[in-house]
Amino acid sequence: PKLRLRRTLAGGAVIQAFNMKDLKRSARDTLVMSIATFVLTVLLVMYIADFLLPIDPLTALLIGMILGGTSSAVVVPLIRILRVSDRTSTILLLESALTDVLSVVLTLGLIRGLQSGQGISAGVMLGDVSASFLVAALIGGGGAFIWSAILPKIRQIPNTVFTTIAYVLILFGLTEIWGYSGAI
Repeated sequence: PKLRLRRTLAGGAVIQAFNMKDLKRSARDTLVMSIATFVLTVLLVMYIADFLLPIDPLTALLIGMILGGTSSAVVVPLIRILRVSDRTSTILLLESALTDVLSVVLTLGLIRGLQSGQGISAGVMLGDVSASFLVAALIGGGGAFIWSAILPKIRQIPNTVFTTIAYVLILFGLTEIWGYSGAI
């Protein structure tokens, strides 16, 4: 079976079909490639920033984490222009999405650790990131289930075009109020 996802690009609306078999086969390769490229990019940018700028190593690490992700805004149009194979397209799309999430979550975790003044601990940061992913999955999954039940009724009301965006922003706000990452 095929899973259809709607994406909007600069050239207009595009339907991207993902074959579930390609998605399953690509998952391991994507995870390995995403983590490896993210870690290498973070370390390289950290080294360059530490060498060229008069900053401490933690600030250089922060710069590396901010710049460590391969941006979906760049990858998606490139895939469309280059017309790569379905498997390659799937891997690159998932990799760019995963590194974007890693970049945001780890950057926010590092900033929170720096702001707390308690220092940075890899275990604490890993626990914070894991908790953020778990809570985001629970809130996102539960929110999606609730919204899928309500949406048919809401569509019957006129002028409700932006209700889905409003609902997502409410979930974002609640997640942030509870102390977790709404961005995830």
